[in-house]
Amino acid sequence: MRKIKNLNEIIDDYDAILSDVWGVVHNGIEPFKTSVQALKAARDKGKKVILITNAPSPSSQVIDHLKYKIGAGDDFYDDIITSGDVAKTIIDGWHDKKCFHLGLRDSDTEAVQPGFEELVDLDRADYVLCTFLARTDEVDVKDYLPLLKTMKQKGLPFLCSNPDAVVDVGGTLYYCAGTLAQMYEEIDGEVIYTGKPHDTIYQEALKKLAALDSADIKPQKILIIGDSLSTDVPGANRLGADMLFVADGIHAREFEQAYVAGDMNVFSPEFMTFIEERIKLRSVKVQYYIAQLA
Repeated sequence: MRKIKNLNEIIDDYDAILSDVWGVVHNGIEPFKTSVQALKAARDKGKKVILITNAPSPSSQVIDHLKYKIGAGDDFYDDIITSGDVAKTIIDGWHDKKCFHLGLRDSDTEAVQPGFEELVDLDRADYVLCTFLARTDEVDVKDYLPLLKTMKQKGLPFLCSNPDAVVDVGGTLYYCAGTLAQMYEEIDGEVIYTGKPHDTIYQEALKKLAALDSADIKPQKILIIGDSLSTDVPGANRLGADMLFVADGIHAREFEQAYVAGDMNVFSPEFMTFIEERIKLRSVKVQYYIAQLA
């Protein structure tokens, strides 16, 4: 795992980038300016940049969020694919199926789920949609277990439109649908994942990449950028692409909560050991390591 200071050190080895958004481009509140500039500089060199995110909302909504709420602009990428896009495609094909929604009823759910006002209770549902939950310090996910067991008894598939376990919003951790999806799998429930690290979203990203470039870009010429050892890294490994791990992301927040009071150094021996142990535990490979994309 090679430590680098900026993307420019390695970008000439690649023709395209698939970059995570939350934790790499922004923290849910404001943009990481050096990250935006780095991706823009890559595009200026002729590299194609596709944003690939586990956001449970459609790409059109994420584009507006990036530009108008986060303030990151729209000139640092060529296209975007979201877990919500994949979920919406699946739901659009389930014309006669009724949905029970699990989690917060927010704009993400309304955008993905047609006829949001027609959501039904669990007894009438054909499937369960989960998008987003709550702050990790406000709920105990074990409280969902009785509900999950009822879903399993009814044989309901769980459509997980955000496979992330948690997300960092300005330094505060929130549970995502992936946490409950993992619990549902542990009791042998059927889960349909629409985002990273699963194959469908990467295949959709490759289609978007092909539409931008007449040349067939091989995975070996694609660099994947992300901050999650659970989603971004295994996704890169499965695709056969190299991985640039952004250290000052979700795992840094977890490390801070568990071990550190105040600011931390992502190049410290303690944090490096923390990350290396998790890489080994997950049996994944990381080619490059950077504090924050720059």
